Amino acid sequence: MILRLHIIPFFKNYKFSEITQNVVFSFQNKKISEGYSRKYLIIYSKELEIIIKKYSDKNKFNLNFSTPQKYKKHKILTKDEINKITEKYSQQLWILCLGITPMELYNLDFSDINYDEQTVLIRSSKYTIYNHHHKENLDRILYIPDILFNKIPKQKGRVFLKVNVPNYDTLINTHVYLSVKHNIPLNVICKNIGYTCFDDFLNRFDFALSHDYTHKIDILDGI
Repeated sequence: MILRLHIIPFFKNYKFSEITQNVVFSFQNKKISEGYSRKYLIIYSKELEIIIKKYSDKNKFNLNFSTPQKYKKHKILTKDEINKITEKYSQQLWILCLGITPMELYNLDFSDINYDEQTVLIRSSKYTIYNHHHKENLDRILYIPDILFNKIPKQKGRVFLKVNVPNYDTLINTHVYLSVKHNIPLNVICKNIGYTCFDDFLNRFDFALSHDYTHKIDILDGI
């Protein structure tokens, strides 16, 4: 399953002699950009290491297959960068507003949009259930903010025939950061962006969450 779904699609045009350290890193970075956790990245990298060491020459034994400890960049868009994205209709705007993955965006159809309710149905599929934070029945309905909704054309068919979002990490980081800033409960953010494991969500976005616990709150006040 790992070989067919993850390794072959990336390495199908490479000869073993052409697989360098940079190619291995590129493979890992691609999995990261698709939203996979470090846990799954380790599994895929280990499978790749087994294959390469079994079928290639001994020189490949020097390749480093370990995954970076900080496997996600913690970059958040600046205000100017956000304003630039919101100026026009784009794939980046969809992800920034809704926090969906590139694959979910690719699977999106105009029929999934409820123009009366200003919502969109994000459907799970066989292409997303292998992602660590998705499960087979994780369909969800998300509200579409005005800044995106007012730019969506009323058409039929797929919303995007091809999806290419190289800065996905930064977009999802910013989506979570802004959601927290607007006081949306963490469990709601977690569900909205498709995580089924709250601990995975906290581990992934810990840097974007507030750690100011100094507020003097008396939960029994007024009782």
